[in-house]
Amino acid sequence: MVSIPSDAIEQTLVYKETEQKSIELIWRAPTNRIYEKAPVFLVIPGGGWRVESKTDMLTLVPGASETLRERGWAVVSIDYRVIPQGVSSIQMLSDCCDACRYLAHFADELGLDRDRFVIGGHSAGGHLALMVSLAPHSLFTADSPYDVKADDFTVIGSAPMSPLTTLCPYCDKSFPEFFRFGAVFVHDEDTERVMHLVSPIDYLTPASVPVLLMYGSHDSCVSPVHSLMFLDRAKLVGAPVTPVCSAFGDHCFESFRPSAFASHPDLTEMQPILADWVDGLIR
Repeated sequence: MVSIPSDAIEQTLVYKETEQKSIELIWRAPTNRIYEKAPVFLVIPGGGWRVESKTDMLTLVPGASETLRERGWAVVSIDYRVIPQGVSSIQMLSDCCDACRYLAHFADELGLDRDRFVIGGHSAGGHLALMVSLAPHSLFTADSPYDVKADDFTVIGSAPMSPLTTLCPYCDKSFPEFFRFGAVFVHDEDTERVMHLVSPIDYLTPASVPVLLMYGSHDSCVSPVHSLMFLDRAKLVGAPVTPVCSAFGDHCFESFRPSAFASHPDLTEMQPILADWVDGLIR
């Protein structure tokens, strides 16, 4: 059974019951009540779609999270089911959407604005954040306990960090083979149709929500080619994407070679950039 939220400022809540586990989120209310209905900054942790921890993103973006709370935003970090638990990419995305549907369902109790969600995430969580932000939510209703129409929500922006932007194989002189979809997503159909279905790059249009795309120029985990391809596609179709490249930055914007280079902006410097961009969406 899902949790009924209280009026506590910080809560860990069960937003979905599944046969694999009770899936939780961390809710943090605004520290300053500026809006009658608080906008929501929801973050999705990464981990290669194989591990996840709802505390990871709050640890990764503590400065941005607390700044946004001071400016009247609620901040939420979520868990979701992962591949080793026997789920497909569609089920993972359905979990992420259901976390948002839970918040929309209890919008009055939590004092939030179901029409002002910004979705962030890191790495695999950045991929999931882009999908929730750009793709129709009606595609992701697997195992959902919610009324997908009555409990729908509106995303007004997306802020992925080091995201995977396409799950279709591609070739590049520097990166000759990205990965085999079927070897990673073992519970999905290994078809081009499914690869495109879960590739954020395929959903970019002039009507897409604004995206703050943060990536490292020397990311050794997720190739920066992902971000560059996404940017090229955005320019081609006229989608609103703002890039922030960490020069010499690795996966978490740390220096890829600390003894020789300093990354810029590094993770600490990313905090005010992220907070100002998110808050600017409603100013």
